[in-house]
Amino acid sequence: MKLAATMLMLGVMWSVTVPDRLLTPDTFSVDAASYRSFGFEVSKFGRVSGRFRTDSESRNGIRVFLVDQDDVENFRSGREFRSYYDSGQVSEARVDVQLRYGRYVLIFDNRASHYSNPTVTSTLKLDED
Repeated sequence: MKLAATMLMLGVMWSVTVPDRLLTPDTFSVDAASYRSFGFEVSKFGRVSGRFRTDSESRNGIRVFLVDQDDVENFRSGREFRSYYDSGQVSEARVDVQLRYGRYVLIFDNRASHYSNPTVTSTLKLDED
């Protein structure tokens, strides 16, 4: 999906198409007993949508969180934190979350697995209003 912005300049209507912003690489790996995180900023209102899945070698799947910047440190230090999205421990899932302005972080958490280094395929993107 693309977001169209319209401007009126000197009596001429200009239409600018702004592509959705991908939030992760198409594929990436997450080390065993570790996590990968990807930060992004929403300037007004936005929607994070798409899918992710792990390769077949990851029997336990992975857990994905969407948190705001304030809760990243709580996650890292093992304290209680709030999330806008929590996939649970899954091999694949769909994400569809509305957000308002602020800084956010997608966390791909593989700390539950001490042996598996899953490859994640992701189409997660940000569409801003």
